[in-house]
Amino acid sequence: CAATELGKRLRRGSRLSLLMVDAEGHDDAVLYQFPFATIRPARVLFEAHHLRPRRFYRLAQHLRAWGYEMLGGTPTDYISTWHHVNSTEVFSTF
Repeated sequence: CAATELGKRLRRGSRLSLLMVDAEGHDDAVLYQFPFATIRPARVLFEAHHLRPRRFYRLAQHLRAWGYEMLGGTPTDYISTWHHVNSTEVFSTF
């Protein structure tokens, strides 16, 4: 369980910068179970190409409800990138 494992590793006040999910078609299931109420990564990346559009858009709605905005990626792209709106980390591309 992510809450248990990450809770052991994150010290009080520390932040998680990146959550990257590679669950071979089950990325949405992993993200639905992630404890966003207690752990808010600055960025979330997942494999979008395994998800059909309906699943992708449902997951997008879920992430938006937790305060994330999509920076890149569609159901046909390989990776979808999301950034939390309250994150102080700066997103840049080179």
